[in-house]
Amino acid sequence: RQNDRFDIFDAALSDLFALYEDRQGNLWGGNLTQLVKIDRARKQHVFYNIGYAVKCIYEDSRGELWVGTEGGGLLRFDRNKQAVTATYTTAEGLCSDVVLTILEDEKAQLWLSTFNGLSRFNVAQRRFRNYYQTDGLQSNQFHYNSALMLSSGELAVGGIKGLSIFRPEEITGSRVMPPLLLTDLYINNQPVEKSPQFITASEGAQI
Repeated sequence: RQNDRFDIFDAALSDLFALYEDRQGNLWGGNLTQLVKIDRARKQHVFYNIGYAVKCIYEDSRGELWVGTEGGGLLRFDRNKQAVTATYTTAEGLCSDVVLTILEDEKAQLWLSTFNGLSRFNVAQRRFRNYYQTDGLQSNQFHYNSALMLSSGELAVGGIKGLSIFRPEEITGSRVMPPLLLTDLYINNQPVEKSPQFITASEGAQI
């Protein structure tokens, strides 16, 4: 700041897509294949091979460190064991294996923006609930480094067609089954009207 210029911190750190500081003051980065614990004092960085590009890093209210990857889904990284201890992908219910941003709501649930929708992850139950453009989102595709919890408590998530802003506590699933309405009927790939032998009209019915 005194000389009004930028200096290269460490040329050995390249292709960093994510930077995050945890509550202990540790700085974490993510590159094309690794999670990196960055040593700001001695530059003796520690590299953990993830095998996927790291798009986001987040420490939740429980102190767990989460890593969103491109292709590997959501990872839980144990800093004491220095290893990935849990992996969540589409096989576990995540809407996409490309996790771009991670936010936490007031109920300690994680919200994950992806390349194919928005996932709400109940950490305690290890369950996902997915939302898509048909639920009111700007689109199904989001951007990395484009999510924020606002001072109002709302979550703002950016995507290819704009911004989705919502209050997590107001997002509830509907358990009401809509009435069933038949709009058409085909028999052997032909409209039923072309097969009058199958039609039996009851009293007062219109065909």
